[in-house]
Amino acid sequence: MTSFSQHFAPQDLLDRLPHRYENILLDSVDYTKSDTEISGALSLTIPSDGSDPRAIFLEEFIPGQFSIIPTALMEILALASIVCTDYDRENLIIFASMSNFACHRPALSDGRLLGKVVKLRDKGNFLRCRGDLVDTKNNLIASGELMAFIISEDQLAQAAPTAKIVDIPTNSLTIDVDKTQFKKQNSMVVCDQLLHVDMNAGMIVSQYQYPMDHPFTRGHFPGNPIMMGIMQLLGVEDAISAAALNGLTSAGTFTGDAEVIRNDGTLIAEIKGFEVHAKSPLTVTLSATKKVIFRDPVKPGDTLLLRLFNLVQA
Repeated sequence: MTSFSQHFAPQDLLDRLPHRYENILLDSVDYTKSDTEISGALSLTIPSDGSDPRAIFLEEFIPGQFSIIPTALMEILALASIVCTDYDRENLIIFASMSNFACHRPALSDGRLLGKVVKLRDKGNFLRCRGDLVDTKNNLIASGELMAFIISEDQLAQAAPTAKIVDIPTNSLTIDVDKTQFKKQNSMVVCDQLLHVDMNAGMIVSQYQYPMDHPFTRGHFPGNPIMMGIMQLLGVEDAISAAALNGLTSAGTFTGDAEVIRNDGTLIAEIKGFEVHAKSPLTVTLSATKKVIFRDPVKPGDTLLLRLFNLVQA
C-alpha cells in the first residue's frame, strides 16, 4: 500500500484556502493519502483573552468560561475538507449541504480541539466528506457530513437562474432585538427583529440584514463576500432566544424545521430536523440538524426572513 503525507502549518493554510483573517478556523492539518483513504487530521486552539481575532466564534458557556459556537464546528470540518481537496485555486469550494450534524459537548476555548475529516467522494465538481471533532481526551465533540461543489468566482457572482420562490412569512409583530443581552459578540447575533411568534401553531419568524461591514466580509471571500452558511444556522437559536427574552416562549427543548428566505421571496436555505436546547433565554444551543441545504448565496446588504415551523417544545 502506498501513502503520502503532508503537514499544513498556518502559512500553508493561508496559501491553500481563499478564506482570510478570522475565517480560518484551523491551526494545522496533516493530510494523508493512501490507496484506501484521503483524510486530514486537524488542530485548533482559540484563546479567550481576545488576542486572536477568531475569538469572534466564542460565546460564554458558564461565567468566566467560553466555548466555540456549536454551528462553527461544522465550518472547522468544512475548512479541513477543502485543505484535503485538489482543485484549481482560482475557484471556490461552496458547501451545498450538511447532513446529520450533532454537537455532543462544548468545545471549550483555550483547549486544543482535534479532529479528522475523510473524503467520501470526489468526482467532477462535487465533493463529499465526513468528519469528527474530539478533545485531547478523545471525547467526541461534534460530527457530521458535508457536500460541496467547486465553482468559479465569475459563476458565483451571477444570479442563480433557477432560484426557488416561496411565500413571504406572516408578519404580526415588530419587536427589535437587543443584541447586547446575548452571550456572544453582537455581530454574531443573527436576529434583528421578531416578526411573528405563534407557539400554538409552532411558528416563529425573525428578520436579519447581513451588514455591509460585517467582520466576515473581508475574509469570506476577499473581494467577493458572501454570508457564511453557519451564520444562517445561528439564526435558528437566536430567534428562539429572542422569543424567550420577550416572554413569548420558555426554556425547553425545541425541534422543528426552518427556511431562510430573502425578502424578495427567494429561498436561501432549508434547515430540516433541527434540535435546540434552551436552558434559559440566554443559553440556547442548536445541537443537531438532520440536513441543511444551501440554495442561494447571501450578499452583504441582503435582508433575510427566517421561518421556524413544525416547532415543538418539550
